[in-house]
Amino acid sequence: MPIEFRRDGPWELPEGWVWARLGDICQINRSPSFDDLPDSFEIPFVPMAAVAEETGVVDFSQRKRISELRSGYTRFRAGDVLFA
Repeated sequence: MPIEFRRDGPWELPEGWVWARLGDICQINRSPSFDDLPDSFEIPFVPMAAVAEETGVVDFSQRKRISELRSGYTRFRAGDVLFA
């Protein structure tokens, strides 16, 4: 399905800007798979407190085993935008 860009919306946009649905221009809530990783493999674990409110800098110093993270947490990968 092609992306639908529109000029009309709830308010006036600057010249050259268009309206589009967020889901049409990026992936939302995509989830990396852990299926090919062994349970003992450790990866960075980032609780919300590890994301600085003002700067968005992420502290990647905590690590957890895949077996602890298979369910119950939101997964992300490099390049994702994090917000709560």
